[in-house]
Amino acid sequence: MPKRPGLWLILFVAAALLMPADAFAAAPQPLATKLSSAKQNEADRRWIEIREELEALAPGPGGRPETAMAATMHLELAKAYCGEFLGAYPGAAQSAYARFLLGRAFVYADELAAGAKELARARRETTFARLPLDVRLAALQLEIWASGLLAETAQIKSALSALHAVAKGREQDRRIQRFRAGVVKFLLDNWLVDEARAELAALQMTKSTAPEALAERGQLSQAIKAAETLKIGAPVLALAGKRLNGKRIDIARLRGKVVVIDFWATWCPPCVAALPHLKELYASYREKGLVIIGVGEDDERAVLADFVRKNNLTWPMMWEGDADGAPAERFQISAFPTVLIVDRKGIVRYRGHGGAAVDYWIKKLLDK
Repeated sequence: MPKRPGLWLILFVAAALLMPADAFAAAPQPLATKLSSAKQNEADRRWIEIREELEALAPGPGGRPETAMAATMHLELAKAYCGEFLGAYPGAAQSAYARFLLGRAFVYADELAAGAKELARARRETTFARLPLDVRLAALQLEIWASGLLAETAQIKSALSALHAVAKGREQDRRIQRFRAGVVKFLLDNWLVDEARAELAALQMTKSTAPEALAERGQLSQAIKAAETLKIGAPVLALAGKRLNGKRIDIARLRGKVVVIDFWATWCPPCVAALPHLKELYASYREKGLVIIGVGEDDERAVLADFVRKNNLTWPMMWEGDADGAPAERFQISAFPTVLIVDRKGIVRYRGHGGAAVDYWIKKLLDK
């Protein structure tokens, strides 16, 4: 079950943007196998049973469980059945598809890192190339998406290389072009500007002459230029000012710390819902070098201060109201909550809307 709010909404929005309509077409008939004929026939029979079990628990579109609890149950079933199948029939014709189903189950249960890892293993299976195009695109989309939400740039680049291989010879296919444009938008929305720029450059090499495609690429190019100073991998912008208690805080003086900047408001339900977990993280990692800076976006200082006091939020809290050049304006924050995570050298390593990625990056950066 997702431990933090918001991921399911992000999940379905991203899927709608990137997923081909028929991405979850039935698995193909086996075309290649490393097993003997008798062993592959045995694998075929077992695979039919496994597919039926998994689909019985996740009957929704594309095998998406309808609730978080169902997603957790589906993941446990996928781990048991797909794990058993992959262990008993290594190199079977269904191996890549089994890993795809397992990776998808991890992602839908908010286990992004495990899902991205399993999806990467799926595309490295020799049988991956024989899956239907839409299934391969779905697997790559989920891997790019999961690793994108985690801001894991190395895996994103690897998955994009695999996407280029899938697209080779199909560069003028409008479906492929729309899919790749959607990937650029997703990367840009997650402030992975360098990766978005590289993918847009690769897309532009296809030399599509469709007016709408040219216009879209022009808009993406301008958006990439505008996001350059705020991208993941860039030094964090200056952030200094008075806390609610009157003391001054300056992020420039926090080098050597892992800093979480939380743009939030008391009127934002997802922001408020995320606070208990932020309190747990602060209590667990404060002594190890974690600093949280809250940037309150309430219209009235008194409302924010009263909420902070009643809910015992003990980390530094800033408020500048609607003043010109306020942090939310300079950081181009357009949705709440928005979370930035800055490493010990002052480099932005994550920017997004929270969820599993926050835990992932805090632990990763503190362990360095």
